[in-house]
Amino acid sequence: LVAFLVAAAMLLTAITVGAYHNEIKAFCERVYEKYIHLTFNEGEHVPENEELAVRYTLGYVPEGYTLKREDSEGATNYSEWRNEDGDHLVFKQNALHTASYYLNGEVGESAVLFVDGYEVYCRDYGATGCSYVWNDGVYAYILRSSVALSEETLTQMIRSVRAVP
Repeated sequence: LVAFLVAAAMLLTAITVGAYHNEIKAFCERVYEKYIHLTFNEGEHVPENEELAVRYTLGYVPEGYTLKREDSEGATNYSEWRNEDGDHLVFKQNALHTASYYLNGEVGESAVLFVDGYEVYCRDYGATGCSYVWNDGVYAYILRSSVALSEETLTQMIRSVRAVP
């Protein structure tokens, strides 16, 4: 009887942890008149000054883009690329619980794409570009592009995310 109760308690604990893990990765989208606030924590208390244990960057960017700026401080890691036409790509990494993104709510449309096993929140602004947001359960990422990316290019970029040496 005791062994049965212990096994049942362990099973319930495993189910609870699994449900919590899925909840933590879900987008929390708040739509306001002029902007969209996107987080992953639904307003929970988040730790302050959380550092990134591992910093990531894109291993692949489309041809013609050159890295122009990198900045890494506390819970944020930032990289920016530009091409000769003035187009830009901005990649930003945050600790999952501190991630908070503000997207233009006045222009464009939102959709959730499934890319290489990730749910990617896409905000397409039309002629002014797109924002792509996803997480891996530990970190949240946003990729802002001044031009819409093809599904193939976006997939290559997400697959290429790698630790900074």
